Amino acid sequence: MLIGVAFGDPAAPDFGDLWWAGIQENGWGISITQHRDVLFAVIFGYDAQGQATWYVMSGGTWNATRDTYTGAIYSPRGKTLDQHVAADFAAGAPVGSLALTFFDTMSARALITLGGTSTVKHIKRQFFGTRDPNATGRFGDMWWAGSARNGWGIVLQQQYASMFAVMFTYGSDGKPIWYAMPSITRSVNDIFEGTVYQTSGSTWPADYDAQRHSARSAGSFRMQFANMSAATLDFTVDGRTSRFSLSRMPF
Repeated sequence: MLIGVAFGDPAAPDFGDLWWAGIQENGWGISITQHRDVLFAVIFGYDAQGQATWYVMSGGTWNATRDTYTGAIYSPRGKTLDQHVAADFAAGAPVGSLALTFFDTMSARALITLGGTSTVKHIKRQFFGTRDPNATGRFGDMWWAGSARNGWGIVLQQQYASMFAVMFTYGSDGKPIWYAMPSITRSVNDIFEGTVYQTSGSTWPADYDAQRHSARSAGSFRMQFANMSAATLDFTVDGRTSRFSLSRMPF
């Protein structure tokens, strides 16, 4: 894993990774993608019925001491992956806020406010990669199908040669839904593929019960990188396959 070492210097720390509250709250998490000093956070949680949903903080501001990053979070609406185009994207009004206070590059506090209720979660980096000094290629980033399909994307986090991807898109009812790809294999020609899982859980964020977390195999995916900035995605869920040309999302 690549970790910034000069905490306090705005040009140095790197907080981009998957973050979670530990095995005791397994099933939800926060993905942080960092460009310069801008953080793009996607919260992968559950609604009142325990169905997978996501919230996005696409930007924010640092406090004076540059250890807390705060921004509004949204619960957008759109169409299913095979139908969605930019015109279908409706960000809506903010539904709350997220404040990330970093104690160092490994641990943080997340203050999540939704519907007027605030919940504090102590989070840390989620380690999933096997240490490999020979790993090559840095593919971790936020990837999308371009501005024409703005509103959904795929978070690809990398630790050494290991990858963990999460797709954030929409269900047939237009509400946010996400899919996890935790076990990705890499073959020749920079092809990454694996199983797509759809999860469910308990009411979140307050009173989250990890015992109610479950995951079902929903399909498969395959990403082939033409270079470090372009890839082709084949994404199959519940028997429906979609193919997209992906690029890194600028922000």
